[in-house]
Amino acid sequence: MLAPVNNLQELIAYGKANPTKLAYGSATGVILHLAGKLLKNMAGFEILHIPYGGNGPALTDVLGGKLQVMVDAVSNSAPYIADGKLRPLVVPSRHRTPLLPDVPSSAEAGLPSYQVETWFALYGPAAMPDETVGKVNAALNAVLLGPDAVAQSAKIGLEPRVTSPAQAAALLKAESEKWRDVIRRIGLQVE
Repeated sequence: MLAPVNNLQELIAYGKANPTKLAYGSATGVILHLAGKLLKNMAGFEILHIPYGGNGPALTDVLGGKLQVMVDAVSNSAPYIADGKLRPLVVPSRHRTPLLPDVPSSAEAGLPSYQVETWFALYGPAAMPDETVGKVNAALNAVLLGPDAVAQSAKIGLEPRVTSPAQAAALLKAESEKWRDVIRRIGLQVE
């Protein structure tokens, strides 16, 4: 049975009113699993995690009505949303995504601290000279801001953001702390 909700606040209310009836699915330990746990912790409602071998099978079960909700990459779900097969509730971000301009961000939906954004960084050896790091960073940022890269990124729901090495390090530190706390709370162990 699908959850009878239309937005994030209804999902939270449903989870609080029906603590044993709400479930989401994903592979264990991936960002989508952790995103569900983060939402549960921040919003204070119950939602059971159903482990899957990957996000594809979980998505199949949501589409087939066997699983109530899931956290998924916008680029993966957008075609099903466009076909009316999935109902998006929220984009876990500060801002809306161009792929789903009518779907509110978590900030707009009343849970501004719920942010699950995928990001990528380019790394080099720890002993790389600062001058080389600066040159690589400047070249990468120039490519990312180029019209071709911006257009290609937009097609899959990505928004290039250029940073300095110090900004990237600060983001890595903040994200590591956020997810470390979630992992600790759920008792996830690396095997």
